[in-house]
Amino acid sequence: MQVESQSTRFQVSTFLYRSQSDMTIPSISQQARRLNTAEIEQFHELGFVKSLPLLDENGIKTLQADFMKMVESTPKEVDIYRVNNWHKANRWFYELTRTPAILDYVEDLLGPDFF
Repeated sequence: MQVESQSTRFQVSTFLYRSQSDMTIPSISQQARRLNTAEIEQFHELGFVKSLPLLDENGIKTLQADFMKMVESTPKEVDIYRVNNWHKANRWFYELTRTPAILDYVEDLLGPDFF
């Protein structure tokens, strides 16, 4: 994470570790799947794939609510959009990055040895 001062860094770290216990991992959609050939080709041609099914309706609401909890609890002097490496500072973010459905999509693009 990049923040302005040592004091701010401590406040953010304290917040991050304190706040993660009341956050939950969103529920995955039954529509989550592996990428098809056209999506993989699109990624290689354009550098992105969009509109992939991942979270169900409750999962989206959970993600939005927990993210807003974190935004609202972050110290005012911290620009949340300038903080790097959330996955290293916050267990909830880390768990999101390890969601099997997300990892399946990444594996389809990068192969099985990406981690």
